[in-house]
Amino acid sequence: MEEQIYTSEDLIRLPVGSKTTLKCRDGRHCVSVATLCYRIPNLNPEYRDRKYKCSINYIKSEITIEVKKLEKTRKK
Repeated sequence: MEEQIYTSEDLIRLPVGSKTTLKCRDGRHCVSVATLCYRIPNLNPEYRDRKYKCSINYIKSEITIEVKKLEKTRKK
């Protein structure tokens, strides 16, 4: 079985409004994938309209990623 490596580019390709479950090699790998998700909007200004919500199942070594569109809010 070939080990899957997830990159920021893979995670950016997840469509807005989607909920995807990815298989990881262990719990630490799941945490690394979640960290990549949370960094995408901070490191890429063109993706600041997205929010990544991650849920980790440590027993199954799976991460569920939900990509949401952020509504623009005006600061008062």
